[in-house]
Amino acid sequence: MRPLVLAIAFIIGCFPAYSCTFRFGNEISFRPFIELQDNNWQGLTVELLQMLVQDVGCALEFIPSPWLRSLRLIEQGELDVLTHLTYNHERAARFAFIGPHHLESIYLVAVADAFPGVSSIGQLSSKGAGFIALLNGAYYGQELDAMMKHKRTQEFFIAIVSNQDKLLLLANGRVQGGNG
Repeated sequence: MRPLVLAIAFIIGCFPAYSCTFRFGNEISFRPFIELQDNNWQGLTVELLQMLVQDVGCALEFIPSPWLRSLRLIEQGELDVLTHLTYNHERAARFAFIGPHHLESIYLVAVADAFPGVSSIGQLSSKGAGFIALLNGAYYGQELDAMMKHKRTQEFFIAIVSNQDKLLLLANGRVQGGNG
């Protein structure tokens, strides 16, 4: 399991003294953490962030955005909060990580028989028989990151902009696997 940490960038100098709203970059659906139902945001992450901002007397503004765009927006000062941002050294140089908000494991979810005998990331290059959809801009660890950059194996990975895209591609047979 890898701890995911809550990345918060405070742009204090940009806010007037009377303003206290945190802009949260989020996808529309990332169950059970974030989901828009009947024009109301719900989920574990939503509840956690709402409690945190209420404790400091502030408000939370939801800014629906694909993941890679959210990363760019927080760097440009257009967002204040991102969650589910996996820690690595490159990101630590760009973002303030305040601590883990939950632990999770990421699995390869695949069509039956698409990846026979695969039980580790390293086996994907030799035993894989399909395409894998991964969220554009996400970090899945050093080993998978290296495979995604290697000329021989990078063609197996399809960059997607949202989790909804991954589910649609899997359901329609356009990819054979994705993270889950």
